[in-house]
Amino acid sequence: MNLIDKSVALYFEPASIRNSGAKRHTLHDSAGSVQMPDGKELGQMDVMETARTIANRSVAQAPAVEFISKRSSGRTVERAAHDRTGRDADTGTVRLAIAIRRRNNGMVRFDGDLWRLPYDLSPDAILLLGAYWDLLDEATPKNERARMNRHFSRNTIIFDATTEQADDWREFLTEVLSNTASYVGIASGGF
Repeated sequence: MNLIDKSVALYFEPASIRNSGAKRHTLHDSAGSVQMPDGKELGQMDVMETARTIANRSVAQAPAVEFISKRSSGRTVERAAHDRTGRDADTGTVRLAIAIRRRNNGMVRFDGDLWRLPYDLSPDAILLLGAYWDLLDEATPKNERARMNRHFSRNTIIFDATTEQADDWREFLTEVLSNTASYVGIASGGF
């Protein structure tokens, strides 16, 4: 079972959508493919592709995910998160710090860089983050949607969310980014 199927099988319904009365969409259909709200399929893999993908992954330890929302020692939250990301020389633990900053336009910006980690986000994890953002974006009013941006790549996570969605995103990012299946070893490729 790939990461998308595993995460969607748990099916989380964000509180910001549940409480908004917006039309609910399932991301998983009976055939095992992932459906976007507009009906497009994402990330469908057969058993052999899934086995090859998992075999190529050489990630033994997922990073501990933490969120930083306050300035520290005169540094911006983005700089503080950047400095906290990576392998701790003393303990050997790997950390991924995500900066959370309120923007002047009323949005909340999540910003995380994986470039100091010994691995990258897997294509499945990137698709999953994008699908979740699209799901939440659909329930967002158009005037707020116009102020929101996103960028998910193998070593960068930057996106905007409404203040109502911030807790949903924290929970979701913790779940996805704490899973070893969300990463590929840099040497193993996977893209």
